[in-house]
Amino acid sequence: MITLTAVRAGRSLHERDAGEDRANHEPQSKEPGMSNPLCHFELMSTDPGKCRAFYGAVFDWQFDTQSMPGYTLVNTGTEPTGGILPKPDAAPGPCMNAYFQVPDLAATLEKATEHGAEVVVPKTPIPNVGHFAMFADPEGIVIGIMQPTG
Repeated sequence: MITLTAVRAGRSLHERDAGEDRANHEPQSKEPGMSNPLCHFELMSTDPGKCRAFYGAVFDWQFDTQSMPGYTLVNTGTEPTGGILPKPDAAPGPCMNAYFQVPDLAATLEKATEHGAEVVVPKTPIPNVGHFAMFADPEGIVIGIMQPTG
């Protein structure tokens, strides 16, 4: 099963002491670390078997090819977890996708499109996990977002 445990980083270089003026700075999370942490990655491959063999040899990753037919779950030994899938015909080439955890997927998609993004994968359910979507930022960089169930 894919897990969505948040990656917790130490104090950000961009955070300021509580007494400093924050008027012209990014909003800060109430907790230390990222407010929308990296929670999952995927490798889209033209040959998932070859991809598993390579990353298994290089990083000692473990793989589950049985839980989700057509999709390989990647256990890196720590969070975040990942996946390997066959490259869809419509995709321009093999790539790595990164997914960030968000508390409200619909609101995040709306905010992204208001700022010039284009939705490339609409809100899509993942059984027993939650929902995901993907958008291309104004430069065309594709980013994934996930909202866990519960």
